[in-house]
Amino acid sequence: MIDPVEFKKTLNKNDFNFFTGVPDSVLKHFTNTLDNEESIIAVNEGSALGISIGYNLATNKIPVVYLQNSGLGNLVNPYLSISAKNIYDFPVLFIIGWRGKPGQIDAPQHFHQGKVTPDILKLMDIKVFEINSNNYSGIIKNAKSIIESGQNVAILVEINQFKDYKSINENSCEMQSIDAINIIKQNFINHYFISSTGLISRELYSVTESNGYDHSYNFLNPGGMGHTLPIASTLSKFSNKPVVCIDGDGSLLMHLGNLHSMINIIKPQGFKYFLLNNNSHDSVGGQSTQSFEIDFKSLVCSIGEIKYVKIDSIKKLKSFKPEEKDNYFIELVIGKRLGEKTHRPKEKYVDLKQQFIKNISAE
Repeated sequence: MIDPVEFKKTLNKNDFNFFTGVPDSVLKHFTNTLDNEESIIAVNEGSALGISIGYNLATNKIPVVYLQNSGLGNLVNPYLSISAKNIYDFPVLFIIGWRGKPGQIDAPQHFHQGKVTPDILKLMDIKVFEINSNNYSGIIKNAKSIIESGQNVAILVEINQFKDYKSINENSCEMQSIDAINIIKQNFINHYFISSTGLISRELYSVTESNGYDHSYNFLNPGGMGHTLPIASTLSKFSNKPVVCIDGDGSLLMHLGNLHSMINIIKPQGFKYFLLNNNSHDSVGGQSTQSFEIDFKSLVCSIGEIKYVKIDSIKKLKSFKPEEKDNYFIELVIGKRLGEKTHRPKEKYVDLKQQFIKNISAE
């Protein structure tokens, strides 16, 4: 396995000293070695590319952009429209966590993305290398030469390549995500539920399973980070049954403009948006989102007409009784997860979707 500290030192020796990107579970042990002076965590991958361009303009040095391959979609347009060779020809080294690599055991939402990842990069005229503990040093050295000669480079890293290196982001909040979801599910049992990527959907599935509730009321969104809110609010607009959306702080920040769309354009009815805010990219390594620095009440209420509620305890959550017809933004201040066991769905996602649609059709 690759020692993440030695990996970072090798990058530094080859004059790669600035890093920006979106945290990823595959790369977390490497990115956890980076401090705030040398790394900027971006809200999405396209923004990370923009940060890298600003760095290059200011310093004339080669930046590093890290991401999971699921985030390539956010990156393609700004790269081809700004950074590509026939536009501004900005240099960059990509370090990409390769989820769903063919032959690996992985979650279903990663399979197609994993299969096409190398081809997407090659179509973008980016040189692709796959690293391991034996070859990474030479590849990093070679990457610098290739970039300086005029072609950008992507390093693909498959699952379990890095040794452990834990995050130092702390959070002392007592309310836990899975406990909060359990209470929300109990309090809004007759609502449709739309849940965000990563651990939130697993927690909703596990809570539904353990309580013996009907999975046909849940739509789990295992991929497409940042897109849960438009799915949920549009369902709320056209459904005869009320809708609950459970999202995370990293997901909301990735496509924050969805708040404006939801409040002022989509305009759902009786919509409850629960933001599980633990100031953390908790499912991919625990890196800070800095979301505790955001005054969500001022932000949300400045966008348009919606009720804001902040809840920081299970007791307050249990007693929360919203008006049926009003739209709510409920910020739940929670702690970093303690490692509770949750379950991925045993059913195929397409079967869960059909159950959900059948439930809606029966209204």
